[in-house]
Amino acid sequence: MPVDRKDITQDEPQVSCGICMNEIPASVALSIEGDEYVQYVCGIPCHHKWKEQSEKNRNPDVEAG
Repeated sequence: MPVDRKDITQDEPQVSCGICMNEIPASVALSIEGDEYVQYVCGIPCHHKWKEQSEKNRNPDVEAG
């Protein structure tokens, strides 16, 4: 979901999407919490890409089909 930049103030904290590296307001970012980290994604498409990458890293012998 695109963010309307007109509604973002300069004072709002920004985070980087862990997949596409776009800067997004922390208030609209989705967070994926691990044991020792938090990764932010900007929306559902990037969340799906993160999930695919995570599954590949856990199962390197299984090819995506």
